[in-house]
Amino acid sequence: MKEIRHSKRKVDNYLHDVLNRLNEMGISDAALPIIPNKKPRKLVLTKKENEFIMSGSVTELRRYFWDYWLKSAITADHDQEQLFAFAVAFSSSCEASFGKPIIYSMLAELKPSDLMTNFSFRTRVHPKDTSDNYSILYLPRSTQLLFASFLLKMAGWMKQPFLFFPDRERKRRSHAFQQIKEMYKKFKDDFKRNKPGIIIPETWESFGKVAPLNAVLNRRIGLEPYIWKVQSGHTLPTAHPRESSYALTRDEGRISHGLFQRQVMQLPHSGKTLSTVEIKELPVEKVDDIDWSGRSKLVIKTVCNEVKSVVKEHQAINSYGVKAKFHAIIENALQKADAITENQKSALHLALNWIRAKVDEKGIAGSTVCDYLNRVFYNGILNDPDSINIDEWESEDHELLFEDTLSRDSIKSEKTRRSIATPYTQAYGYGLEHGYFSDVNLKYIEEEWGGGTPRNELIGLSEFDSYIRIVMEMDDPSHFLHMLVVVNLMAFYGCLRSGEISRLTLKDLEISRQFLWINILKGKSASARRRAPFHLTAPEYALKIVSEYYDYRRKQFSDDANLKEIALFGPHKVRNRFTRSALSGEAIKLLQSYFGKSMVLHSLRHSGCSWLLLRMYSAGYPDLIESLTDEHHELFNARSIRNAAYLFSGELEELIPNYCGSSLIRLSKLMGHLGQQTTFRTYIHTFHVIQSHAMKRVSSVFGEEELTGATINALLPGKKSATTRASMKDKSINACLHDTYQRISKTKWLGKAFKGIVLSTNL
Repeated sequence: MKEIRHSKRKVDNYLHDVLNRLNEMGISDAALPIIPNKKPRKLVLTKKENEFIMSGSVTELRRYFWDYWLKSAITADHDQEQLFAFAVAFSSSCEASFGKPIIYSMLAELKPSDLMTNFSFRTRVHPKDTSDNYSILYLPRSTQLLFASFLLKMAGWMKQPFLFFPDRERKRRSHAFQQIKEMYKKFKDDFKRNKPGIIIPETWESFGKVAPLNAVLNRRIGLEPYIWKVQSGHTLPTAHPRESSYALTRDEGRISHGLFQRQVMQLPHSGKTLSTVEIKELPVEKVDDIDWSGRSKLVIKTVCNEVKSVVKEHQAINSYGVKAKFHAIIENALQKADAITENQKSALHLALNWIRAKVDEKGIAGSTVCDYLNRVFYNGILNDPDSINIDEWESEDHELLFEDTLSRDSIKSEKTRRSIATPYTQAYGYGLEHGYFSDVNLKYIEEEWGGGTPRNELIGLSEFDSYIRIVMEMDDPSHFLHMLVVVNLMAFYGCLRSGEISRLTLKDLEISRQFLWINILKGKSASARRRAPFHLTAPEYALKIVSEYYDYRRKQFSDDANLKEIALFGPHKVRNRFTRSALSGEAIKLLQSYFGKSMVLHSLRHSGCSWLLLRMYSAGYPDLIESLTDEHHELFNARSIRNAAYLFSGELEELIPNYCGSSLIRLSKLMGHLGQQTTFRTYIHTFHVIQSHAMKRVSSVFGEEELTGATINALLPGKKSATTRASMKDKSINACLHDTYQRISKTKWLGKAFKGIVLSTNL
């Protein structure tokens, strides 16, 4: 008999599938083997030799720009409007590591009203975003100096509709691109005349590819590749709004008053206060190990096979006989769906009813029926075990699943993405019309644009802790409030989804004096199945509250060893669990009674993820903590920083080692995301805080470079005489900027010209 050989990857896949099936059947709880990606992760840095060579020449170009060219360009007969745009674009590219999309948006869309502290600015998350959301970007001091210098010479700039090319009304982006290209050519030609023999990028486009690597490859800066990657293009992370009453950093120049006010908390249960709500009023469901996704997919697969057997591949289902057979197939499938779940609003029921209506309306081909069912449901919605109760989802759950479906690595082209998106949105249109869900507006997600999120307002660590402690002090004989507090803690500090929380059983928590693990065994994708190290992400008091609730719930079933069938969140001495909608609904009411109607349970997951990013960055750069309004919180003490260093690097070090490049991957794994793109697109609202710190690191290196007297003379009004320049002991970019900001603040008419913009090198 011939020996059958399999690759290690294929064997691991077989083993993974078998163990996964045994786990779902309750026969085993074995750990699943890690299956490596089929293809290696994309390199952030370039692999092309010529681009590495040219990235080295960027240093030469920078020095030439500051030492020689800028002075001559300002004094020569150049269009100053064009020069201003090019100087900012050049500095933003090779010093701030901004990519071309951000630079073009800045030159085409930046308004004087968008400017904030030290010329940081608001910008749209994506050119196609029409919401009120915005991202915030900071500039290194070298770029700030260019802004200050040119704006000091531009009369009435605050009243202009745009900061760059204010007289241009149409096609502003393409106009800006053309102007930068022309000016770069002049710069390049001048450099070659004076510095022959150095290989440099020939075009602005090629310069834009390699220039941002300058800060990444600089040993003294070492700008994190993920920061550069976010800045290299859209979509930008949505920032926590400055208009909020909670300030993330002290640099914002105001003290946080919190998002909430202490008040008497009541819920609409016949006027009863929270502490006296009858838990028996809430709906429950059985804890079962039914493989909902697997059984539903089997129904879809059976439908497709039966359709293929009665309908030719491209034959339209429009004749009476064929249509009757098709209806019989769907009726049989609906009976199977009813046997799997009593919920008539499940995703499987939606799939079968929608495709039947589609055939009745359009008479589509049999092959199209199978394509639609596979693209939308088999490989999409039915991957989520919570799709059994799709009517209980929040609108963002639908939108994120849509994004996950269209972001799969197997989708290679925009054409394929649209072939999935079209039937997907049609199915959702049917679902909205027939009451499967409401308030869902799916936007088509292009490869670089995820549609944004409304959940960008954060809750501070200290104010969340105050809210929890106040609730825990209330009279709660039924432990109902205690239960809701645990739900809130798991969403905020554990970053768990509402469905993941409601499905937890006593078996899913592992608790000892040293650790508290939360095992997520089912999720909407393979990446959602994970172990959450709550002991590393939450403060001590949160561990105590969760542990005490677990003990309280465990004592109700002290003689029962089958913990896998006992819900963590359920009625007293009842093994069943509260339904997802009931549990999250009560938790949301509690949350909103304190933080307002804009907050939902998913808001806590957004806040938790955003704070995790700050903890990750602080574990590499602890000086960031001093700028945070929550700097004294337990999660930023020395012990917690060590925990964060271990959490995001796997190393037992005081800080994350410089050689560790997996921190962001670990963050996305903690969130249960398919990749870092989803994490940054949707959940990160604190990127501007670490980006600001990164620009200060850039300024500490590039800003210490000294300028020539001629460049200072050209840039700074009032420094024209040799005597005045000689009196300057420090001629660095940082010192020149400090001197400029001091002059603006002390001169009355200049203060008016820059009214509303805080300018200070101390920030």
